[in-house]
Amino acid sequence: MLFQGFNNNIIVPNMNEELGKLKGFLTEEEGRVALVKYLRYNPGVTVEWLTGKELLPFQRLMIRSMFVKDFFLAVCSRGLSKSWTAAVFCFLFALFQPGSRIGILSKTFRQSQIVFRNIEDFANSPEGILLRQCLVKEPSHKNEIWRMELGSSHIVCLPLGEAGKLRGFRFNVVVIDELLLLPKDVIENVILPFLTVNFDPVKQAKTEKQEDFLIGRGFMKEEERTVFPNPKFIGLSSASYHFEYLYELYKSYVKRIYNVDDKESKHYGVMQFAYQVAENTKLYNINFVKDMKTRMSEQAFNREFGSVFTDDSGGYFSKKKMEECTIKPKNEPTIEIEGDSKRKYILAIDPSWSKSEASDHFAMSVLKLNEENRTATLVHNYAVAGGQMQDHMIYLRYILTHFNIVFVIIDHAGRWFIEDANLSTIFAEARLKLDFIDTDFMDEDYAVALHKAKNSYNSTSNKIAYAQYFSPPWIRRANEMLAASFDHRKIFFASPAMNEKFDRMKVSKIPVDSLKYNPKKEELEGRARLADFIEHQVYLIDETKNEIALIQLTSESDSSVHKFRLPVNVRKSDSPNKPRRDNYTSLLLGNWAMKCYFDMIYAPPPQNDSFVPFFVR
Repeated sequence: MLFQGFNNNIIVPNMNEELGKLKGFLTEEEGRVALVKYLRYNPGVTVEWLTGKELLPFQRLMIRSMFVKDFFLAVCSRGLSKSWTAAVFCFLFALFQPGSRIGILSKTFRQSQIVFRNIEDFANSPEGILLRQCLVKEPSHKNEIWRMELGSSHIVCLPLGEAGKLRGFRFNVVVIDELLLLPKDVIENVILPFLTVNFDPVKQAKTEKQEDFLIGRGFMKEEERTVFPNPKFIGLSSASYHFEYLYELYKSYVKRIYNVDDKESKHYGVMQFAYQVAENTKLYNINFVKDMKTRMSEQAFNREFGSVFTDDSGGYFSKKKMEECTIKPKNEPTIEIEGDSKRKYILAIDPSWSKSEASDHFAMSVLKLNEENRTATLVHNYAVAGGQMQDHMIYLRYILTHFNIVFVIIDHAGRWFIEDANLSTIFAEARLKLDFIDTDFMDEDYAVALHKAKNSYNSTSNKIAYAQYFSPPWIRRANEMLAASFDHRKIFFASPAMNEKFDRMKVSKIPVDSLKYNPKKEELEGRARLADFIEHQVYLIDETKNEIALIQLTSESDSSVHKFRLPVNVRKSDSPNKPRRDNYTSLLLGNWAMKCYFDMIYAPPPQNDSFVPFFVR
């Protein structure tokens, strides 16, 4: 554990010691004040009274630090209940600082919802009756904005696409879950400047004027002035890479903390908690952690469980290269839920037939082509485990009718999925049919394969599909090509849709109610479902990069065949929430399809080198 930020001149009162000096009888008012002070400085007792939950020592330390520090970072091991602890802080601060405006944010709405839901779970539990009584009314989940009122304080949960609306909500406390996922541009240009707003500037100005009058006449001392709370920026995250903004922010905080000449250093705090802080608690199965340590790469384990920042992913693909190929926020292309009719797209499909939630994903990737530079950007994904075939077909129909798809590639083992879709009423209603082109792009004579493909390809009649065999030579070649695409910036990841772009997408006329893209969100309807659908695309782009970063190159000692696989411990997991590789595989197919498509379209006509008599020339 690394604990930083309290080696400076901030003074934290020992309230228990002060309360211990109280003697004799207290009036009702004095008793109330003493009780509030005791509860305010003993969060463990307060939480247990309000919710029946017991805080662990490191959680109490984190919450106390969030109260004391105005700029606070908590970098925690996987499984250390960051979101749960953030929820505890939110309702405690809302109660002890009346009139607070607390904003819960994350890159995806679903992540910030976790913190909000935790607060609701506390209040709705049988032991949470006292907390429940603090709710002015039932929390609101209208559209894409969630609200809660605790006394005179408000807690609001927003998606990243609504970042431009933060000023309208007058937040003076911002809690960001999984800070590493939030773009630097949003943090620096939207959130941090907004924190110059005080809690109650009118009341503060009035109080200062009154206290100036009292001090000037000797009725009050300067050190007795009312201390108003400053706006707060609280970030929680797991450790990441040196090249990402989280590490840059972390280093700047640590530098300020240890700068004795920086008068503002007392406002900054950093905590790093490795898994060891919870070794003797029920949070961790220590045997599981030991097993993970033997199976994960050293870099991955240090990030996930040791809360240590590392240089790169340690896998076959460089996470740094992928981040360099990620479009920055507010730049194009962004994620898309319907395509540009003037642009062309490639669809890559990695099918799965299992109906188990712990099975592989049925994955699809949509790549937007840039014909001028012969590059592509991943703008849309689909990844569902355990779904029905008709649901996959409905989603395929949606993609084909809302994007100008000019080339489709699918694992050859799943060719029958397209053939069955062609025979279904789902395709018949939309007058859709996909045909396969006749060629093999892995043919030894690549020029002949391109010529054959070009003659067979027909976008007018939708003869645009190609089934790829996953042979060992192709697997190795395709992975090497994907790595090269990152090196030479041939494949990109779309930026999140924000502000005006997000607003335009929210009124899109797409059949979102018929799409089963996320079984956990089926209860949403209308604009709320559409907003979640947009956010889900942001989530899937990040998941694709995470899956690719996990891929490791292995080879058996008695074989020359190279295998590109997930780590052993991940492959053995049977959890529905386990990391998968199907988004990676569909992008692998898509990157290969991009090369094949451009080579096919721009292939020169074949040359005839045979002898031609002069009299027929």
